[in-house]
Amino acid sequence: MLITYLDDSGTHDSAHNCVIAGYFGHSQDWTKFNADWNAVLASEGATEFHGRHFFHAHHGHRRNPFSAWDAAKRDRFLDQLLLTIMSNAIFPIACGVVSQDWLNQSDEARAGLSANPSPERWHSRFMVLQYVVFRAASYGAPDLSMDFVCDSTSEPGINTATETAFNNIKLGTSDLVKIGNISFEDSGVTPGLQAADLLAHQAHRYGREANGDKNYPGDSVYHRAVYNIQSREDFLLFDAVRFGQIEALRQQFNAAKAQNFETGN
Repeated sequence: MLITYLDDSGTHDSAHNCVIAGYFGHSQDWTKFNADWNAVLASEGATEFHGRHFFHAHHGHRRNPFSAWDAAKRDRFLDQLLLTIMSNAIFPIACGVVSQDWLNQSDEARAGLSANPSPERWHSRFMVLQYVVFRAASYGAPDLSMDFVCDSTSEPGINTATETAFNNIKLGTSDLVKIGNISFEDSGVTPGLQAADLLAHQAHRYGREANGDKNYPGDSVYHRAVYNIQSREDFLLFDAVRFGQIEALRQQFNAAKAQNFETGN
């Protein structure tokens, strides 16, 4: 069985971009990864990794478990987590959307791309989820489906809307791409989701700092997090140019559909 663990970053309204990212691999490889990851946590006395807490530990919030760590300990901890990702057979994938470019799309376009009928769910996270699901599942086989695990959230309606978008891409995909099931787990006890959280945080940061520069180098943390990348197509950022291409295709499709209706084909 193949499994992809996914998390998001930048879903708040003021974010430069919204990203869904994670890792996929065989279940037996995830078993080894889980043991390695948990060993790193135990070695530093941590119970879990959470990107928002870890990368903002310098804010010194009293409830942040990493705020009391010195720089040397934080660097050692992060290095070991990244080495665990690099040395295991799990593979990164991510998709993002520039938030303003998403908001510039028509209501019709956002409704269709998010695969949710309710306007309050016309959010870019549901569009990028579908792309990530399709790309990850394409690494399966006719007799080997890809299951997906997302971080469970208490935010009302999000898990249900996520399932709606997932089922949309699943129903619209040919049998050559085997999409399995989706489930939601607690990231606090799921190493795969913690790794996905790390990647989502770094991918969101990369997109914000690059700000459209396709030659932006990124830093060593990002490069190590994506060390096992399989294809550039597994990392995609939808911006104004790509949305323009999508809109052109949509108009061509609608024109062809109207012509077929007029001719009775």
